[in-house]
Amino acid sequence: MNETLLSQELQKMYEKYYNENSCKFQHECMEGLCDKRIKFCCDKVKLGEQYGKDPHMPKIVCVGLEGKYGKCENEVIKSISSPSDEVWNPHYKGVRYVLAYLLSSFANKEKPENSRKNTLIEYQDTISQYALTNCYKCAFGGPTKVRGLEHSKAMQRNCQEILFNEIDILQPDVLIIQIVNNKPTNFWENIITRYGGIERRIDDDKNTNNTSVYELKHTSGKPFLVVWTYHGTWLRFHGEEYRRQKLNPVLDATLEKLNEYGFKAD
Repeated sequence: MNETLLSQELQKMYEKYYNENSCKFQHECMEGLCDKRIKFCCDKVKLGEQYGKDPHMPKIVCVGLEGKYGKCENEVIKSISSPSDEVWNPHYKGVRYVLAYLLSSFANKEKPENSRKNTLIEYQDTISQYALTNCYKCAFGGPTKVRGLEHSKAMQRNCQEILFNEIDILQPDVLIIQIVNNKPTNFWENIITRYGGIERRIDDDKNTNNTSVYELKHTSGKPFLVVWTYHGTWLRFHGEEYRRQKLNPVLDATLEKLNEYGFKAD
């Protein structure tokens, strides 16, 4: 499915949840929050213009905790945009490192040696190959508050429903989840229930769901890989010890499994 058709299918799905000014769950999700000021709502996937176009390239979707739209207030996200190739905040550098490590093998490039900007800039083309989404679709709090945002129980439940619909449409070969703290209640259990019943762990750092890779199945029966990593803002993420001893072995195991799926690395 090309990008235009994917965007249309995603927009059609979003119309079930979002109207012109809010999400249908908004009032329910606001209950119990200490600060009910809306930072932004109705977040949507950022879809790379080359996502899914090359059958030799695995489709990768990254999932973060929530979007970031500057010091916004009451902003409604209207459209599906492309992932930024200009942002260099610590989380996004973590995303870009994992993308570069996985996709370099299919583009006849050496894997990145570190997650510094001057290294990752050489892998700019990977930005167009993936899709970026977030676990939470709305954010509440003052315009200057960017960390430790509140998530009500209703948000945890309702945002998962929208996220799983995004995954079903995008049909990734690799789903990268960069969330360790503040995961929604029963998030992993719900993923397992929806995508195959029993997970198959391929490799991990012996600390469940901090850095690991599992094999699950889409509702269509197509296998895919779920890769958990720490959030890119985690200080050790950008240190050599974590990358070489924990993260890179899990990414290498992911590449080996992709090879079994028919994606042949150079």
